[in-house]
Amino acid sequence: MFNSFISRGSLATAFLVAGLANGHAQEPPPKDVSGRWQVTRDLRDGGQEVSTLDFKQSGSDVSGTFTNPHGEAADIKGGKVVDASLTFSFLYANRHLDVAGQILNDNKIDLTITSQGMSETFHATAERKEASSASSQPLNPLPFLPVRMTRKPLTADEKLSVYVHRTFGPPALILPAFGAGLAMLNPPSHYPREWKDGPQAFGRNYGNIVATVTARETASTLASLVLHEDPRYAPSGSTNVLYRVFHALSYTVVDRSDSGRRTLAVSNFAGAAAGGFVGMAYLPNGFNDTVHAQQRVAMQFATLAVHNLAAEFQPQWGPIVRKLRIPKLLPEWWVPLEPQHP
Repeated sequence: MFNSFISRGSLATAFLVAGLANGHAQEPPPKDVSGRWQVTRDLRDGGQEVSTLDFKQSGSDVSGTFTNPHGEAADIKGGKVVDASLTFSFLYANRHLDVAGQILNDNKIDLTITSQGMSETFHATAERKEASSASSQPLNPLPFLPVRMTRKPLTADEKLSVYVHRTFGPPALILPAFGAGLAMLNPPSHYPREWKDGPQAFGRNYGNIVATVTARETASTLASLVLHEDPRYAPSGSTNVLYRVFHALSYTVVDRSDSGRRTLAVSNFAGAAAGGFVGMAYLPNGFNDTVHAQQRVAMQFATLAVHNLAAEFQPQWGPIVRKLRIPKLLPEWWVPLEPQHP
């Protein structure tokens, strides 16, 4: 009887071990979250904040980087995927953030973000994007703003793509018409009649604006290619208003190289000089001299400063533009997709 009991126990144990082994063999692998994800968080003022997660996965372990809206990156720590749950942490604005995500499907994750030491909880949605370096991002739909900075430098071809769009794209041909109209409404004193009244005057003012922009962008791009300057704008990442203003204004004189180091903004000087002096070839007498050209150079620098200020504070005024749905009203050909590195 004892031998029979042992035999039956051994048989039951064998079935149990086989069942456990079979259950382990059929256990599904962890969900794959590797690749690029766009994270969208609704703000209290009704706007949205868009950032990026780049995941690398090995088994259930997840690593990678979080990139905030200003292009600043932070390493992901302790990433783990268990069933349909994703957890990780990272540092953002000197705060340690813990993230718990519920993987809804292969392309969407609900995220709950908690700040350690503070009773703050945020909710966001992550949607999978193309992970390939050939993925495309649109240039800023507001063409007067600099292209936004990313972690990797632009290639020469990408710089030329930005130049072509900013110099010969639809915005570069349409917006000068508004500038020409404003110039005719408030022309400089002692301007000749052929530059103030009638269709020919409109054409002259329109051509002047186009020539100025073309000269500025061409000289700036050539300088950035030769001297390896990055033509994009890098936000300060600060919350101090005065520092942000100082950073934006100083960026007209000192910008970044392709390697990310600070460097003299020769491209800005070249662009401003070209935009200021090109008018000496065709502007009416009294306005085609060196003194007026120098004044126009100063105006070009002031224009660059305004563009940088607008880009620096875009997170504050950008939600208003989105509420007005201005980007969605623009046709697709207004801002074509340009290949950009993450």
